[in-house]
Amino acid sequence: MNNKMTTITKTILTACCLLLLNLSVKSQSNTVTIGNMNTNYVTALSPFDNYYKYSWADNIYLTTDVGQAGKITQIAFYVYEGTTYSMGSQQILMRETSSSSFSSSSYPGTTGFTSVFNGTISYNFSGGNGWQVITLTTPFQYDGLSNLEILTLNQAGSYTNNYQFFDVTTGYSNNRMRSDYNDASFPSSCVNCGAYSNLTNILIGNMK
Repeated sequence: MNNKMTTITKTILTACCLLLLNLSVKSQSNTVTIGNMNTNYVTALSPFDNYYKYSWADNIYLTTDVGQAGKITQIAFYVYEGTTYSMGSQQILMRETSSSSFSSSSYPGTTGFTSVFNGTISYNFSGGNGWQVITLTTPFQYDGLSNLEILTLNQAGSYTNNYQFFDVTTGYSNNRMRSDYNDASFPSSCVNCGAYSNLTNILIGNMK
């Protein structure tokens, strides 16, 4: 009788564990969208400013924005105007941070970041608003506890008049985005730098 009860108890416990695991897996979303696309181009182009030969932009997304841990394999930015073209030497870097805003508009450098994409981005704009999807060459494992900082670099050394306009979300009480641009060389020292209470809209993909 005791052995039978033990077997039943183990069976029930196993079933409960599997149910909890299944619920946990189902609670993970394949995509996370941050921002409400409430504002078109404001002051500075982010994440990529291809109207200048060189530029960078840096955004902080809070852990409450992302809402879960997981592997990031794709990101997308919301384009509201542009054309079809390709730009080389575009880089995306990510890191986990305890900072929730920027106190400086200076270039952060790349120390502590993980390079998740470095290459050509082909913009396929069909005349309507939509997400510009970028598949990362190196997936990023996000812990879900820290804030997520995403640094984008345009190191093309060339520019286009057909650059993209990206939507942002405004109304934050602190600076969640900073950027700089220049034609002569990459602006690692402040040239036209600034920090803004905007946030570049983003879609984060996979998160499994």
